[in-house]
Amino acid sequence: MSLEIKELLIIHYAGTEGAKGTRRNCFPIPEPAPYLRVAVSRWLGVGVVEPRPESPDSCENLEMNKWFYQAVCLSLASASSLSLARAQDGSTTSVTVAPSTPMAVTVAPTAGAVVIEASTNLVDWSDVTMLFPDSGSGLFIDTQSTNYPFRFYRMRTIVSAANNLVTVNSATDLRALSAVSGNADVTVRGYSTAGDGGGGQFYWDPASTDIDDGGVTIVPSSNPPSGRWKRNCQGEVNVKWFGAVGDGRANDSSRIQAALDYVDRQGGGKVFLPKGFYLVIGDTTNGLRIGSNTLVEGAGSSTVILSKAFVAISNKGWMWSSSDPSPGNNNITIQNLAINCAKQGVDGIGFFGVTDSTIHNVRILDPQGYGIWLVRWGDVWGSEGKPTQRVTVSDCHVTGVVDVGIECSGAVSCSVVGNTVTGTKGIAGYYAWNGATDCTFTGNVAEGEGTNNFFNGYEVQSSDSNNSNSAKTQTRRISFVGNVARNVSIGFRIGGDTTNKPTDILIQGNSLVGFGKDSKGVLIHDALRVSVLGNRISDFDNAVMLNPANYGYGYSGAAYVSIDNNVISGGSGSNLYGNVGGSFNGNKFYGHQIWLFAWKDCLVNNNVFVNPGLGQEAIALSVIDYNGIGSTGNSFSGNTCIDDRDNKYAIGTLAFGEGNHDHNIITRNSARGAKAGATAFANFGSGTNNIVAGNIDAPLAAE
Repeated sequence: MSLEIKELLIIHYAGTEGAKGTRRNCFPIPEPAPYLRVAVSRWLGVGVVEPRPESPDSCENLEMNKWFYQAVCLSLASASSLSLARAQDGSTTSVTVAPSTPMAVTVAPTAGAVVIEASTNLVDWSDVTMLFPDSGSGLFIDTQSTNYPFRFYRMRTIVSAANNLVTVNSATDLRALSAVSGNADVTVRGYSTAGDGGGGQFYWDPASTDIDDGGVTIVPSSNPPSGRWKRNCQGEVNVKWFGAVGDGRANDSSRIQAALDYVDRQGGGKVFLPKGFYLVIGDTTNGLRIGSNTLVEGAGSSTVILSKAFVAISNKGWMWSSSDPSPGNNNITIQNLAINCAKQGVDGIGFFGVTDSTIHNVRILDPQGYGIWLVRWGDVWGSEGKPTQRVTVSDCHVTGVVDVGIECSGAVSCSVVGNTVTGTKGIAGYYAWNGATDCTFTGNVAEGEGTNNFFNGYEVQSSDSNNSNSAKTQTRRISFVGNVARNVSIGFRIGGDTTNKPTDILIQGNSLVGFGKDSKGVLIHDALRVSVLGNRISDFDNAVMLNPANYGYGYSGAAYVSIDNNVISGGSGSNLYGNVGGSFNGNKFYGHQIWLFAWKDCLVNNNVFVNPGLGQEAIALSVIDYNGIGSTGNSFSGNTCIDDRDNKYAIGTLAFGEGNHDHNIITRNSARGAKAGATAFANFGSGTNNIVAGNIDAPLAAE
């Protein structure tokens, strides 16, 4: 850089001990020089000016003692004048620069920020401070200058607002700076330390009075009434900007929340959590709270929220207050991250009265409550609150469940697609209840952890019986299509109570695998219009259970139940009680028997039974009365029994047991593939007005 200093003003103290005076010496500079060195001794009026030094060597003949005013060297570009003021009162105890005697630097009014550097040898330079002049003038103090025998200074560069060359290491360093004009720019290397991910570009907004949000707006430590550092940012907001550490030890709750609050104040945006372990410690309510129109995204499974909160992540609108009396939020997306509750946090994600939102590719580990909870929020005595509505949960993975994996509680039109839930016990992997309406579960997996677990795959229950609202919404129109349940205690459970029944439930095209003894494939009780269609059900002790009175349920609690076109294998058999107006058609059973108790006005047609009974003679389909109530008005047609074992045990396709079974139609049933002499239909009851025709028994052995 070229030097263009026209005048040097030195203010110094001099005199004898106890009698010091102040002198000002002004030295004109006749011509430009690359550096300027000034030395002043303890003696009044003694000074040396060297306008053309090439190095500090010529300083060695000057007086270098405690009274010495350090040599000063500056190199300026486009500078018109320079004023230096130094405090050195001659005492042996004072070695600091007095705040009342700062250095004043004058540069061209159009210049931006300048970097003041210092050196003791004109070779090795280090930053002293940064200066943001207003109309070409500014002040700085070098508090380290008195620690050296002499000190050289220069301006490394002059920086405009466009090229952002001024640099500090941390947000704390940035807070120590202030400016008086709008052309100051700073690069911050990190939030706490350089390279920690929290750095960025900042500019000075002299008119701003915004609060310090910890990441985008920074208020100087001097706390000016106006003037703020503003982060130059567009697009996503990084939680590291607000000081989130992500080391699994520091409590990052308030830092991440600060990022979420900033985006919320802007009306929405994206908050990004880079790779790391973020500890979230909540109170009795929740951990992180998200506003509307907000996308929260991580870097995949390498972004982990370690939750010790009641709810690790939830929407803001469920914490009622006088300033926010309405529950709910909208347009929230949470994706590509993991939440580890570590058996300490209760719930993973809670949406309370949220609409039009998405939860995607989130892994939740070991929640003590719900993995993902979609809730109608604000129910009070006698009235219902605001439902979570049109939310999609997709490609999420919830493990270690002991209560519920993904729950729709009063939710409306929500889609749960392509998720995996595993657990050891609890209500279910997937759960719809309390007035959930028009919700679909598609392509999901529910898997029990360990053998002989108590984990249920999917469950539907009625409205909350504790809700006294007489007009409460019933759980209805819930669909389960193309899902998988394996190694589970119960594949599906659908039911309410005698006065409170879920309705219009579809279970179609699912694959269910149990673990044998005491496991149940599909359990239905106290429900209306349930359809079990086209499923594959295997390895359950009881493949299908309807109103199982032998387990304490009402024998006719569920009605209009259709169990059609399923393939069922394994298990000892199934007891189905009290169906009315339903159907049992087109199913295929391998090694499985069926007992129907007190059915009424149902279609039982075209079922195929292969190898029923194990080690003893068996009838494929038995019709039994229940407490004196027989089966009436049913159609039994086209059912077939096949036994291809070397030792055949199937002795019949259909049989009516004791009791009054009236007004049934029994036609075209066949036992031709069963044991020799097996009957297509045998009647051991006392009913009347049954139509029996066209049934085909198995031929006798001699035939």
